[in-house]
Amino acid sequence: MAQLGGAGRIIFTASAATEPAYEHRRFGHGFLTHFLLEALCGAEEVVSGGKLSLYRLLEHVTSRVRAAALQGGKEQNPTMRGSIDGDVEWPVFVPGAKYRAAFPARLPAKVTSDLASLSSAGFPDALVTAWAGAIPSLNALQIAAITDFGVLDGENLVVSAPTSSGKTMVGELAALRNVLDRKRALFLLPLKALVADKRRHFESVYGGFGVRTVEATGETDDIAPLLRGQYDVGLLTYEKFAAIALTFPHVLAQVGVILIDEAQMIADRGRGANLEFILTLIRMRRREGSSPN
Repeated sequence: MAQLGGAGRIIFTASAATEPAYEHRRFGHGFLTHFLLEALCGAEEVVSGGKLSLYRLLEHVTSRVRAAALQGGKEQNPTMRGSIDGDVEWPVFVPGAKYRAAFPARLPAKVTSDLASLSSAGFPDALVTAWAGAIPSLNALQIAAITDFGVLDGENLVVSAPTSSGKTMVGELAALRNVLDRKRALFLLPLKALVADKRRHFESVYGGFGVRTVEATGETDDIAPLLRGQYDVGLLTYEKFAAIALTFPHVLAQVGVILIDEAQMIADRGRGANLEFILTLIRMRRREGSSPN
């Protein structure tokens, strides 16, 4: 490394010579690659005058990698060797035609009211046909959630709309997109009866596609499948989820997406504090790189 680095050359390593360089399932990359790509695409801390500053980029990536590793109880310290005179600036990296041609699967999902357009978002034709038996088309809310707000691309989303407006379908689309990507999904609901209804629905609609659905609502439930990751969709009450997440934090790290139904319960005097705690816990885990969207 010392020979390769030098005047006019910068070598940036993912970790010190005696440290591992960690990866994380949610990122889909190692820590260094993830935060480097984030910076190159225009992280606010890096951009100055519409350009990327090399030194600010290296400082940003180094601090983010260290923080992500520390949150997981590990140490990872990127290193820099070599030197350059002055600073180096690049334009912000923006995906163009060549990128889109090379990585079509990474493009944001775009759909229309036609259910068949879900096939272009990666859903199998047989699954689209099954949905067609229940709904004639995608409505404006569902189209906006996918096309404008990236619900199928890992973005966080709050959907607020009247009853029977299609919010449930938005959640199911997000869950099934994760299941198809070999990730797990959790639905958190306020009542045991809603959990039971949701399980009957999932087993009826998705059981034939091999989707494994489990539920946990009380003290006597067998949570072994949740602890072992032997499921695709988990259905839990708020309280059961909080107990499992605190006692077995690895369960939260294994999940690709969490959907919270009836979020207005946060205003309930009896249970609102518990829901607020759950939302805070998920947010903290996401910040440290070990939780879902």
